[in-house]
Amino acid sequence: MRSASSRISIIWIFTLALCLGMAAIGQAIAFTVDHTSTDIWEIPETAIAQAKTDLHIAYGHTSHGSQLISGMGTSGGAQLDLFMTNNGATPGLYLWNNGGTGGALDLRDTPFVGASDLGNPDRYAWETATRNYLVGHPECNVIIWSWCGQAETTIENIDIYLNLMEGLIADYPSVYFVFMTGHLTGTGIDGTLNIANEHIRNHCITHNRILYDFADIESYDPDRLVNYMELLANDNCDYDSDNNGTRDRNWALDWQGTHTEGVDWWASGAAHSQDLNGNLKGYAAWWLWAMLAGWNQCVPAPSNLTAVADPVASEIELNWTDNSDVTNEDSFIIQRQVDGGGWDLSYDSVQSDVTTYTDSELAIGTYDYKVVAHRDDDGSGDPCDSQSSNTATAEMTDPNLPAAPSNLEAVGNSEFGSVSLTWVDNAVNEDGFIIQRQVDGGVWNNTYDIAGEDAESYTDNNHEGDPLPSGTYTYRVTATNSHGNSSPSNEATTVISSEAPEAPMNLISEIIGFAIALSWTDNSDNEESFIVERSVDGSEFSELEPLPANTEGYIDEDLPPLHTYTYRVMARNNFGDSDYSNEVSEYIAEESYQIVLKQGVEGYEGCRDAYLDAGNPTFNYGGDQYNDVRDDPKCNFIISFEMPEEVLGMRILEAKIGFYCWSISSWEVDQYFTLCRLTESWEEGASDGAYEEGCASWVVRNGEEVWTNPGGTFDPVVVDSSLIPNAPYYPEFNVTDLVQAWSSGTTDNDGLILMNNTGIVTGIKASEYSEYGRPYLEITYSSPIASAPTEESNPGLSLLLNRPNPFYATTTLRFQVTETRDLQLNIYSLEGRRVATLVDGPVMPGLHEIDWRGLDYRGRVLAPGVYFARLKSGPDVHTMKLILSR
Repeated sequence: MRSASSRISIIWIFTLALCLGMAAIGQAIAFTVDHTSTDIWEIPETAIAQAKTDLHIAYGHTSHGSQLISGMGTSGGAQLDLFMTNNGATPGLYLWNNGGTGGALDLRDTPFVGASDLGNPDRYAWETATRNYLVGHPECNVIIWSWCGQAETTIENIDIYLNLMEGLIADYPSVYFVFMTGHLTGTGIDGTLNIANEHIRNHCITHNRILYDFADIESYDPDRLVNYMELLANDNCDYDSDNNGTRDRNWALDWQGTHTEGVDWWASGAAHSQDLNGNLKGYAAWWLWAMLAGWNQCVPAPSNLTAVADPVASEIELNWTDNSDVTNEDSFIIQRQVDGGGWDLSYDSVQSDVTTYTDSELAIGTYDYKVVAHRDDDGSGDPCDSQSSNTATAEMTDPNLPAAPSNLEAVGNSEFGSVSLTWVDNAVNEDGFIIQRQVDGGVWNNTYDIAGEDAESYTDNNHEGDPLPSGTYTYRVTATNSHGNSSPSNEATTVISSEAPEAPMNLISEIIGFAIALSWTDNSDNEESFIVERSVDGSEFSELEPLPANTEGYIDEDLPPLHTYTYRVMARNNFGDSDYSNEVSEYIAEESYQIVLKQGVEGYEGCRDAYLDAGNPTFNYGGDQYNDVRDDPKCNFIISFEMPEEVLGMRILEAKIGFYCWSISSWEVDQYFTLCRLTESWEEGASDGAYEEGCASWVVRNGEEVWTNPGGTFDPVVVDSSLIPNAPYYPEFNVTDLVQAWSSGTTDNDGLILMNNTGIVTGIKASEYSEYGRPYLEITYSSPIASAPTEESNPGLSLLLNRPNPFYATTTLRFQVTETRDLQLNIYSLEGRRVATLVDGPVMPGLHEIDWRGLDYRGRVLAPGVYFARLKSGPDVHTMKLILSR
């Protein structure tokens, strides 16, 4: 059992005393429940009783989130209560039910309608379900939702969750909203999951929120000596004990094996995990309820910390908000970090009720600060600290350096062979300005020339020599004085040329939703910009925004539907304009619609699927809820979605099919699922593991007929593939072209076959499973098409979905060709500027993969944002959106 001093090492802040009761309940408190919050014996029975009196909890979750319920005892707490009673607790103390009858805790398990967890059916539905529930249940004062794998995603997706939570907090001030991290997936400290969890943790710290740290709880055994997350621990508690990259031990089973069942742990039956992990989740849940009811109050954390530097005085002034009211601090502790080094957690302090501090005699550098409220006695004789405030940063610079110039512009004059520069002078103490120049992308000349004090213009006339030769000239400017130079201005580029640029060629257009993607061939080396002109419904052409030199593409976005858009492009420099390119036209149809097909959801009953097992070739597995898709013994998975009437004959903008891969074993690197089109009809049976006449099995297709190829007859051309990671995930495949063919009736809809031809064993859920785990087909479509594509018109070139997307560090782009072709795979910025070329030349037939690490053609790290991959071979062009997250 921990001492009181170790108990208060948990992060918390409270502004309420118990005597305030329910009148003030809500998001006025903040704390984190983590692996330090799992000793249930430290929670006073009075705090448990108070939680049962005060709280009305609604908890939304699927299988992973059920670990919390398992740990509290699935039968209304009976299992946990028996365990605690046998070890000396008061009988009946840990019981719960929906409504809190009979003196139990009021815990409504999965009471919401319209959403299952924070990511199912999407990342928004849970918020609507919460609002609807609170309208009908105004007595509810605690809302908590869990993840079930979907937290392993981009920061942008996590921000959707955080922003929705903040909206709920603002709209329901009398309700506690509990944030949660996602369960471990075995990807370690640098994995996407931990990065996402850290983002959630930082948000809760910065905004003073309540957090149930699901991932941190399952990162430690009860001894708390090892962080197993850093050793690639997954949700099953497997971890890498010898740092060789392979999980070879299980921390929960190890601990259980050296401790006594019924005394140190009990059989919780936690889903996807071990009994001990369920225990810890349940103990932490009771810790959460007790703290929400007022247990362990210390002192509120300060907030709104700001830091303002005064370089002349060599000082940084801090200001913050003192949030204490009923419980007051005895002092505030100033914490400081310099230039990214270690934190000094007791750098200085000020007395109670002071909300400002000046840090003096500072050297040049970057200073980060936090402030903590401190009490000398938490009521038990021990001191305690609040959660820290937000972090505030200030930069201490040399006060004598001049400010950098800004708004640099460069205008070339090809007739006279000169360049005129202008900028804004932001300094009051410069002695002059240094002109820096780069020619044709070469080495920078950082002392090319100087301009005098207060200058805001300069003419580069080759130092009054001959006219500047033709080329591309890039400039930047710094202010200077006797103490040194300022940081440089922005860069500005212009061209000196003796002729107009060559006209761009091969202008091609492609519709992407309500945008039109243009691409062309840049034939010139002396343009300053490209001018895209657009005509709407045959009207006069008008110029769109100018694009930088070397641009070979442009995305015209957010176009109103029901219009024809015609484009042409020309190159421009200060000598003149090129001729126009060819013209291209596209018609934007009416607004798009989206439908998600999932068996038994919203009335859809058109999905059929079955497992085909070579080990039992005549058995029907059409009724199986889940099975392994594997190579030895071979087992495939076939599935078909009947096309709803509303998509028949429509233009398919995007279609993707997803499966839930709930288990991974015998994992290997760089292995893929493959998805192909079935070419023979079949029927699903209702039996599970038995022969059923007329239904799909390894050999039987219809009645006594056999597949042309046992295990499913399919087109060997891969529709799409998905990399198999070392953790459960939702493999998703791009089936846009195929669904278009099904919708237009040019290809029979016999369905798809999912194959795993690797040594990995992968568990796939079927349509008979719960709504969360069922396969789905998501189709985005618009108005009818005039003529549908046919298989014969397939150019033999396809750009497949990249993995992952969005991506943090590296994404794998994949494309497939059916014959040797010369092609280019380029990356473009959202503005249409080509930033990288990944492939340029002949490519052999087959499926090809290439990694892109978010770098431009010079190896420089690109900023986060939207980019486009464009695969081009002659007139065939395919474009795909990429989202880079840093």
